[in-house]
Amino acid sequence: MSKDESNQLSRRERQIMDICFEKEPVSARDVWEDIPDQPSYATVRKLLTILVEKGELKRKLEGKKFLYSSARSRKTAAKSAARRLLDTFYRGSVEEAVMGLLGAKDEKVTAEELERISLMIESAKKDKPSKR
Repeated sequence: MSKDESNQLSRRERQIMDICFEKEPVSARDVWEDIPDQPSYATVRKLLTILVEKGELKRKLEGKKFLYSSARSRKTAAKSAARRLLDTFYRGSVEEAVMGLLGAKDEKVTAEELERISLMIESAKKDKPSKR
């Protein structure tokens, strides 16, 4: 699936993907029970089929029901979600995203987390020399 295609998920499809990542493998009933503003069970089943057709989910028959799981690794999906977040809210700027996360009043960043972030920044500096 291309980057453009993965951005084409509807709100409901994204909700279903969130549930699948959290609890996979899941049945249609599992998704239906957990989805916000619960649509009909038939709608959930149809959306699961669409996500399989889009290549976002894979399914396997277990007994008399299908179990669904993500077709992509959590890491790959996280990178895609981070890219959407950057593009949607921060105009593609990593700097603005980090400032937004560090500036969130309800989030407390520990000294240990800040140290790990600093180490990641130093590592990134070594990998990408500045353009001067």
